[in-house]
Amino acid sequence: SQVLAVLGRTMAETIGGLYYMPTIRADAFVCSSMTPEAGEPRLFINVQQFEQSLPVECEDGDSARPTSFTISSDRRRELLPYWVCRLTHAMSENASHFARGGSLEGIYDDAIRQRLCSAIGEVPVGT
Repeated sequence: SQVLAVLGRTMAETIGGLYYMPTIRADAFVCSSMTPEAGEPRLFINVQQFEQSLPVECEDGDSARPTSFTISSDRRRELLPYWVCRLTHAMSENASHFARGGSLEGIYDDAIRQRLCSAIGEVPVGT
C-alpha cells in the first residue's frame, strides 16, 4: 500500500489480487494488468517474487495463498523505486483505464517523485 500511496492511488481502484507463481521472466510475471470477466482492469501481483528476493514477511497463515504481506523495513529503500516502476509499467498495459486515476509517468512525474523520495528518506534532486 505504500507504493500506491507514492503513486497517489487507492488499493480498491488498482489491485485486483495477489498470486503465487515462480518467476521466469521478471516483467511478465511480477505484476500484470488483467481485466476480470466482469469488471475494470486491475493489477495482479506475484507474491513469490517477493519471497525469492527475501524481503517479504507473509501474514495470515498459508504462504502458498498469501492474503497480505509486509515488506521488511530495511528493504523499502531498495524496493519502493522498483515497484513504483513495475506498477506504472503494468498500468500502462491498460492506459486508457488507469490514466483516469492519475499520472502514468511514474518516477518522471514530479509529485510521484517527491512522494517516493519522502517515503525512502531522500531529498529530491533540485530541491
